[in-house]
Amino acid sequence: MREVVSQVAQLLTCLTSVTLPPRAGIITTLERTSYTMAKKAPKADRTDPTKNKSLAIRTILEKMPNAKAREIVDAVKSEYGHSVTGTLVYLVKSKANLRTDRRSKKPGQRGVKAPMDSAATWTAAIRSAQHLLKATGSVDNAVAVLRAVEG
Repeated sequence: MREVVSQVAQLLTCLTSVTLPPRAGIITTLERTSYTMAKKAPKADRTDPTKNKSLAIRTILEKMPNAKAREIVDAVKSEYGHSVTGTLVYLVKSKANLRTDRRSKKPGQRGVKAPMDSAATWTAAIRSAQHLLKATGSVDNAVAVLRAVEG
Protein backbone atom coordinates (compact mmCIF):
# COMPACT_ATOMS: atom_id res chain seq x y z
CA MET A 1 0.00 0.00 0.00
CA ARG A 2 2.82 2.39 0.80
CA GLU A 3 4.29 1.74 -2.62
CA VAL A 4 1.05 2.75 -4.33
CA VAL A 5 0.85 5.96 -2.33
CA SER A 6 4.41 6.88 -3.20
CA GLN A 7 3.81 6.19 -6.89
CA VAL A 8 0.71 8.41 -6.89
CA ALA A 9 2.66 11.17 -5.16
CA GLN A 10 5.43 10.96 -7.79
CA LEU A 11 2.85 11.04 -10.59
CA LEU A 12 1.19 14.14 -9.13
CA THR A 13 4.48 16.00 -8.84
CA CYS A 14 5.26 15.19 -12.46
CA LEU A 15 1.85 16.44 -13.62
CA THR A 16 2.12 19.73 -11.74
CA SER A 17 5.51 20.50 -13.27
CA VAL A 18 4.23 20.06 -16.84
CA THR A 19 3.08 23.29 -18.55
CA LEU A 20 0.59 23.09 -21.35
CA PRO A 21 0.84 25.37 -24.41
CA PRO A 22 -1.84 28.08 -24.63
CA ARG A 23 -4.81 27.25 -26.77
CA ALA A 24 -5.05 29.48 -29.81
CA GLY A 25 -8.39 31.32 -29.89
CA ILE A 26 -10.33 28.85 -27.73
CA ILE A 27 -12.30 30.49 -24.94
CA THR A 28 -13.65 28.35 -22.16
CA THR A 29 -16.75 29.21 -20.20
CA LEU A 30 -14.61 30.14 -17.21
CA GLU A 31 -12.68 32.73 -19.22
CA ARG A 32 -15.80 34.47 -20.53
CA THR A 33 -16.50 37.76 -18.86
CA SER A 34 -19.82 38.83 -20.37
CA TYR A 35 -22.80 37.19 -21.96
CA THR A 36 -25.09 38.69 -24.56
CA MET A 37 -28.68 37.60 -24.14
CA ALA A 38 -31.48 37.88 -26.64
CA LYS A 39 -33.76 40.79 -25.97
CA LYS A 40 -37.45 41.10 -26.67
CA ALA A 41 -38.42 43.47 -29.42
CA PRO A 42 -40.48 46.43 -28.28
CA LYS A 43 -44.21 45.93 -28.76
CA ALA A 44 -45.60 47.71 -31.78
CA ASP A 45 -48.40 50.20 -31.38
CA ARG A 46 -51.43 48.23 -32.62
CA THR A 47 -53.82 51.18 -32.28
CA ASP A 48 -52.09 53.43 -34.82
CA PRO A 49 -53.14 52.82 -38.45
CA THR A 50 -49.95 54.47 -39.71
CA LYS A 51 -47.99 51.60 -38.14
CA ASN A 52 -50.47 48.76 -38.60
CA LYS A 53 -51.52 47.75 -42.13
CA SER A 54 -54.48 45.62 -41.08
CA LEU A 55 -55.85 48.39 -38.90
CA ALA A 56 -55.45 50.84 -41.78
CA ILE A 57 -57.43 48.49 -44.02
CA ARG A 58 -60.15 48.08 -41.35
CA THR A 59 -60.52 51.86 -40.96
CA ILE A 60 -60.81 52.32 -44.72
CA LEU A 61 -63.37 49.48 -44.84
CA GLU A 62 -65.43 51.31 -42.20
CA LYS A 63 -65.40 54.45 -44.34
CA MET A 64 -66.03 52.65 -47.63
CA PRO A 65 -67.79 49.33 -46.88
CA ASN A 66 -68.81 48.61 -50.49
CA ALA A 67 -65.46 49.52 -52.09
CA LYS A 68 -63.52 47.05 -54.21
CA ALA A 69 -60.14 45.73 -53.16
CA ARG A 70 -58.24 47.93 -55.64
CA GLU A 71 -59.98 51.05 -54.32
CA ILE A 72 -59.10 50.09 -50.76
CA VAL A 73 -55.46 49.49 -51.73
CA ASP A 74 -55.29 52.97 -53.30
CA ALA A 75 -57.00 54.60 -50.30
CA VAL A 76 -54.64 52.93 -47.81
CA LYS A 77 -51.65 54.06 -49.90
CA SER A 78 -52.87 57.67 -50.09
CA GLU A 79 -54.04 58.04 -46.47
CA TYR A 80 -51.52 55.99 -44.50
CA GLY A 81 -48.63 55.37 -46.90
CA HIS A 82 -48.79 51.57 -46.68
CA SER A 83 -48.31 49.48 -49.78
CA VAL A 84 -50.77 46.62 -49.36
CA THR A 85 -52.02 43.99 -51.77
CA GLY A 86 -55.53 42.97 -52.69
CA THR A 87 -54.87 39.61 -51.05
CA LEU A 88 -54.32 41.28 -47.67
CA VAL A 89 -57.52 43.29 -48.15
CA TYR A 90 -59.49 40.10 -48.81
CA LEU A 91 -57.86 38.43 -45.79
CA VAL A 92 -58.84 41.30 -43.47
CA LYS A 93 -62.38 41.27 -44.91
CA SER A 94 -62.76 37.53 -44.35
CA LYS A 95 -61.45 37.78 -40.78
CA ALA A 96 -63.98 40.54 -40.08
CA ASN A 97 -66.77 38.36 -41.47
CA LEU A 98 -65.68 35.44 -39.31
CA ARG A 99 -65.63 37.64 -36.25
CA THR A 100 -69.17 38.92 -36.83
CA ASP A 101 -70.44 35.39 -37.56
CA ARG A 102 -69.10 34.14 -34.23
CA ARG A 103 -70.52 37.00 -32.24
CA SER A 104 -73.97 36.82 -33.78
CA LYS A 105 -74.65 33.44 -32.18
CA LYS A 106 -76.14 33.59 -28.74
CA PRO A 107 -74.59 31.46 -26.02
CA GLY A 108 -76.35 28.16 -25.64
CA GLN A 109 -78.07 28.47 -29.01
CA ARG A 110 -77.91 25.31 -31.03
CA GLY A 111 -77.82 24.94 -34.79
CA VAL A 112 -80.70 24.06 -37.07
CA LYS A 113 -82.63 21.01 -35.95
CA ALA A 114 -82.02 17.91 -38.04
CA PRO A 115 -84.98 16.82 -40.17
CA MET A 116 -86.59 13.48 -39.44
CA ASP A 117 -86.15 12.09 -42.91
CA SER A 118 -84.34 8.80 -42.40
CA ALA A 119 -85.28 5.56 -40.71
CA ALA A 120 -82.29 5.80 -38.38
CA THR A 121 -83.38 9.15 -36.95
CA TRP A 122 -86.93 7.87 -36.45
CA THR A 123 -85.60 4.79 -34.65
CA ALA A 124 -83.41 6.92 -32.40
CA ALA A 125 -86.36 9.21 -31.62
CA ILE A 126 -88.58 6.25 -30.72
CA ARG A 127 -85.92 4.84 -28.39
CA SER A 128 -85.54 8.24 -26.72
CA ALA A 129 -89.31 8.40 -26.25
CA GLN A 130 -89.31 4.91 -24.69
CA HIS A 131 -86.58 5.95 -22.24
CA LEU A 132 -88.59 9.08 -21.38
CA LEU A 133 -91.73 7.02 -20.74
CA LYS A 134 -89.82 4.64 -18.48
CA ALA A 135 -88.28 7.53 -16.56
CA THR A 136 -91.53 9.48 -16.07
CA GLY A 137 -93.91 6.54 -15.59
CA SER A 138 -96.81 7.72 -17.79
CA VAL A 139 -97.60 9.50 -21.02
CA ASP A 140 -99.12 12.48 -19.18
CA ASN A 141 -95.94 12.97 -17.12
CA ALA A 142 -93.77 12.64 -20.27
CA VAL A 143 -95.88 15.27 -22.07
CA ALA A 144 -95.60 17.57 -19.04
CA VAL A 145 -91.82 17.18 -19.03
CA LEU A 146 -91.62 17.91 -22.75
CA ARG A 147 -93.78 21.02 -22.38
CA ALA A 148 -91.61 22.26 -19.50
CA VAL A 149 -88.43 21.70 -21.54
CA GLU A 150 -89.88 23.41 -24.61
CA GLY A 151 -90.55 26.49 -22.54
